[in-house]
Amino acid sequence: MDEPSMDETILVGDDLMTVPSSPIIPPEIASHVLEGIETCDGILRNFFLQKLQPQMAADNSVFTASEGQTQRPTLEVVEIYKSSVYVNPILGALGVDIWRYFSASEATDIVSSYVEHSEYGKDKAIVVLDATLCDALFKGTIKKGSTYPTEIHKKDLGADFLSRMQPHHRVTRGGEFAVRKGALKTVQIVTERRQGNKKVTRLSGLDSFLLDAEVLASELQKKFACSTTVA
Repeated sequence: MDEPSMDETILVGDDLMTVPSSPIIPPEIASHVLEGIETCDGILRNFFLQKLQPQMAADNSVFTASEGQTQRPTLEVVEIYKSSVYVNPILGALGVDIWRYFSASEATDIVSSYVEHSEYGKDKAIVVLDATLCDALFKGTIKKGSTYPTEIHKKDLGADFLSRMQPHHRVTRGGEFAVRKGALKTVQIVTERRQGNKKVTRLSGLDSFLLDAEVLASELQKKFACSTTVA
């Protein structure tokens, strides 16, 4: 069962950054790449990199005898997909559980497997669509009165099939994990100028990475000797 979506957490603190406003993309975890964080103040950047891969708690640590060290937990973000009313018949025809989650490659393999048991056109680069596959890919997208496609390029099959599934993402951090519907929300770090020369740093999207905003606010308060507020 999907977890309910969480409200966006915004953490506001005084003078955490001294650079212009900039959106931050989460660090390179699975297919996600950290780019904007290089524009942050070095101290704040290092602080967040440490928070995104903290030292593993003693009761959840992994001890490597050969190295004699406790490894840090990895933070992993994976794009996954769930079946929809459009593609359910394809999964059903193959006896695949429609309630489970699939990686992009698994979903692509499913439609490829279905096609292998169906009729191809003379050109193997072209897939001839039967009624079930045609509905899975195009039902609800064709304007009334228009003709449904009868074939599709094989190279487009996987992407078109994925577009008809429900996108989700799974976040794993140490012993914690969460599955949420939709695309991953990015962490935003933005500086704002208030009255006079006062600067305020706003952080949002922390929930996406299983970070406790209250705990983080307390740590930032100590680290940067500033005031923080969780909204």
